[in-house]
Amino acid sequence: NIPKTSLVVVYCLGMGSSPIGATASQINGNVLVLQGDGNVELGPPQPLCLPASVVQPQTIAVMTAAEFSINITAKGTGYTYPLLARNAVTNNEVIMQLAPIPPYFVYDGFEQDLDAALVLERVMSVSPTMNNMFIH
Repeated sequence: NIPKTSLVVVYCLGMGSSPIGATASQINGNVLVLQGDGNVELGPPQPLCLPASVVQPQTIAVMTAAEFSINITAKGTGYTYPLLARNAVTNNEVIMQLAPIPPYFVYDGFEQDLDAALVLERVMSVSPTMNNMFIH
């Protein structure tokens, strides 16, 4: 988690294409999504065209749960960024750049960006066994 990182809620994931026999479109092979709620004043939701590489997993350096726990306990609530120096982080994980999240976790993110830590907290606070609604 990078402090003060916000997430953009997008929906209607699709892939761009070009008509057969026509000049290749600029969106051909790119990921297309919609962002925002749209209304009478603003018009329809905004489309975003992202490179196809956003659906490829990425390997990043992350703290283990034990490292995080030790460092946050040592520094307390008044810690500043970074919690642990980058060269001290030795654990690597593969993550998705786009993550499918049920909309009820990000209902307030259609009109504004959400804090990454808040979204993670929402997702982690729910056990799939709590209700059939959470089984996907």
